[in-house]
Amino acid sequence: MLYLLHEAPPEEQNFSMIMEMLGSAQVKEDDEEYQSPLDILFERLEMRNPESIAVKQYAIYKQAAGDICSK
Repeated sequence: MLYLLHEAPPEEQNFSMIMEMLGSAQVKEDDEEYQSPLDILFERLEMRNPESIAVKQYAIYKQAAGDICSK
């Protein structure tokens, strides 16, 4: 949501885009090097703006997802 709020044009700041972003958050448990389209989106944002709140929140999300999957 923060990505859309801070980076997307107003016409893309909607629930449909949130669902599209969530749909692109694919995980391949057998390939630790795999990057989903969502990972790539945030990687590019981090290159442009490393202090972005959206980047920071995505890092927390990724860490939490990894913690849950490892249990």
